[in-house]
Formats: sequence, structure tokens, C-alpha cells
Amino acid sequence: MNAPPPPLPPRDVVLTMMLGVLVALVKIADYATVIPGLALFLLGVLIFVLAGMQAAFDSREVWERIQWAEHDSRRSDSSDQVVAEETS
Repeated sequence: MNAPPPPLPPRDVVLTMMLGVLVALVKIADYATVIPGLALFLLGVLIFVLAGMQAAFDSREVWERIQWAEHDSRRSDSSDQVVAEETS
């Protein structure tokens, strides 16, 4: 049985999106007049924003925060049980 391929690096995802947009522009140019204006400029800005987000994103930090939130909820659940036992 074949193993699944490894996930794409983030830069490959952005490049694939850029290639898809360019192919779509070429295809639609056969049917309509394409005037690149504000939308194309904003797409370029979006690509830089996505690249910046991917560079600044730390998945380890996210997982650490999720573990802390889970730990805090367990602690508050156990303290609620202690309070309930003391009042009864």
C-alpha cells in the first residue's frame, strides 16, 4: 500500500494559488476583456500578507496554548467538585 504524500510546504501553496489565478486570467481572457486593476493589486497584497502570516506562525506555540487552556479547565472542574463536596 502506498503512503500518502507529505504535505506541501507553505510557499508551495502560495505559488500554486498564484499559478491558478494566472491560468484563470488567461482562460477568461478568451471570453471577456480582462482589465487588471485594483483586484490584481489587492491579490498581490494578499499574497504578501499570507507569506508574512506563514512566516510568523508558530504551530508549537498554538499547541502549547491549547494544552494550557485544557489544563486550566481541568483545574477549574476539580475545584468546582471540591466546592460542591464542601457544601453538601
